[in-house]
Amino acid sequence: MRTQKFLSGPAAVLLAGILSSSVLGQTILIDFGNASSWRGVTAPSPDINGHYWNSVWSGTYYPNLVDINGNPTSTHFGFAIGGAGGTDSYNGPAGVTSNPPTPAQIAAADIDAAALGSLGIKEAAMDFYDSSRFEIQGLDPTKTYNLTFFGSHKYSDDDTTVYSVCTDNTYSSVVASASLNVADAPNSPNHNRDKVVTISDLDPQTFNILYVKFAGINGNLGYLNCMQIEEALPVKARSPLPRAAAKNIPLDTHLTWTAPSAYTPSHYVLRFRVRGAADPNWLVVDPVQDLALDSDPMTTEAAVPMALDYSTTYEWKVSSFKAGDPNEFEGPVWSFTTVPALQVSAGPNILTWLDGGVAVVNLNGSVGCQCSPTLAWSVVSKPAGSNCVIANPASAVTWASLDKTGTYILKLWARDNSIPIENEDTMEIQVFADACQAAKASPAGYLPLPHDSNSDCRVDLEDFVLFASDWLEDLSLTQNLEY
Repeated sequence: MRTQKFLSGPAAVLLAGILSSSVLGQTILIDFGNASSWRGVTAPSPDINGHYWNSVWSGTYYPNLVDINGNPTSTHFGFAIGGAGGTDSYNGPAGVTSNPPTPAQIAAADIDAAALGSLGIKEAAMDFYDSSRFEIQGLDPTKTYNLTFFGSHKYSDDDTTVYSVCTDNTYSSVVASASLNVADAPNSPNHNRDKVVTISDLDPQTFNILYVKFAGINGNLGYLNCMQIEEALPVKARSPLPRAAAKNIPLDTHLTWTAPSAYTPSHYVLRFRVRGAADPNWLVVDPVQDLALDSDPMTTEAAVPMALDYSTTYEWKVSSFKAGDPNEFEGPVWSFTTVPALQVSAGPNILTWLDGGVAVVNLNGSVGCQCSPTLAWSVVSKPAGSNCVIANPASAVTWASLDKTGTYILKLWARDNSIPIENEDTMEIQVFADACQAAKASPAGYLPLPHDSNSDCRVDLEDFVLFASDWLEDLSLTQNLEY
């Protein structure tokens, strides 16, 4: 989310006509108040613009809201427990209304539909909730969202309503806020008819929810008539390399990311640190110098700002800046773990069988380090009474002979005496009596031949003998069967 959290004045107030032909992501329209609420009206779906609405009230939880095109989404809506204020349409844009409002009263709702764009529907704009708390749930943690609010009311003690997004369901810590004049002055008969306010680039908070509250700027009632939820275009650096949570990253790596699709950043700031270090502060690189290791103008390659160590997890994040915009678009925290100083692999597991009372397998281990390691193969476990002979236990690549069926566990151990450091890895060998039994145990699965009557993995004369032994046998009934 933006570092500059609080928006006010003209910069935060967007003409909704700009919003009506959105090129952003999925869009959801919410009408506060419906036919079930006091003096409420349900917005038509589709409306005159062909858009679909979710008309809500505090008596119901709303799973899977529909988007502006009528498609169900994974986004849900509900008022917080005890968080719903009053609902009405009286002294809203329609002025005096009855329960339910009459068609004439709905028609009299005074709004500038063109200026409000998608929110400029009288049935949606005329009724409202006052000071309330609610949750927008089921959001995608990899995306950011724009929330656009329309509030309007006559004779309000506070002419300004503050809409806030909080970190959790205590609604005590505000992460973003914006204000809107719902009337032109306190206790004025002139309501807002043409302005909205938008809080942009919101990250989903705890449990991938946006916790929203609103109230009057001086603690009196605030108003919300309808709102729009919109997936924002990416404004943050994306597609990190090393990939998030990557492991076994070499010490000579560099950092790469892709620019946001919404704009070309004027510059980036990189923050880097060791996870779990005694000093939790970030090492800051401002501005980042692009190493320009490829010809793609959308990617940035940056040097790691410290010497990397083996078997260590590092965290990093990138902030993007738009030209002429002081806001910092801080990206998510990515991490990677470097290779161990001594890398040991015992090689793949093996499935084999006895041939002449013995099975011989190749051991393809490997040891990686900038050293001359000491290494040794050993037998961790084996079938009772068996012999396992490793030809050269001191070589990562060698062979072994096994003389009984069952499972053998072998270990490759290595030590770098210069540090010193040790590491090891194990592999499994399964030995079967013959190749057919081994085939049937394959992890890839075994599909028997259709005419393999004796299940010996092949179709031969023995299968024909079994087939011929039943030749011309007839199991048909020869008389009625009583049962």
